[in-house]
Amino acid sequence: MRTAIKKQVEESYPFLPELHDRIGECMDTDSRVVVAVMGNKGVGKSRFSRLIRKYGCGDLKPKEVAVIDDNVMRVRIVFGLAWRFTHRTMALDEFEPFDPYLKRKKVVFCVHSDPSIRLAKADVVLRLFTDETTRLERLKQRNGEEEGMRRFTASQSYDPTPPIPFRFVVDGFV
Repeated sequence: MRTAIKKQVEESYPFLPELHDRIGECMDTDSRVVVAVMGNKGVGKSRFSRLIRKYGCGDLKPKEVAVIDDNVMRVRIVFGLAWRFTHRTMALDEFEPFDPYLKRKKVVFCVHSDPSIRLAKADVVLRLFTDETTRLERLKQRNGEEEGMRRFTASQSYDPTPPIPFRFVVDGFV
């Protein structure tokens, strides 16, 4: 059952094979790979990160992958129980507050519309895109009609150029 669900997830995100390849290339030389997941508000960054956290990434199991989504990391304690570790910052810290929870992680996903808030560089930048109609509907669903429209309008000038140096960039349409 879990394999069938993972296959369905991979079919929903056609850019995953390229992402897995780029992560694999980085793992050939680095003990830990940092993936910056960026995109405009409402494109599906958090939805994508939940699936990575639940199913892992490629051949990597969920316990080998860390996801820090908008300054929050779910940390497993025991028997599948988890708590949310939050560390908000406006300073470049390279995940230093999360270090105790990253020791055994092979890949760290930093999910944020602007990863330069936390990171000076990334191995892979995953830029997520979606059509504007879908993005507007997601923002309205999440924030209500009026606030969703306000956030949509305020974010129309989003620049998808990665603000940090990287080795690889992967574009994904969701």
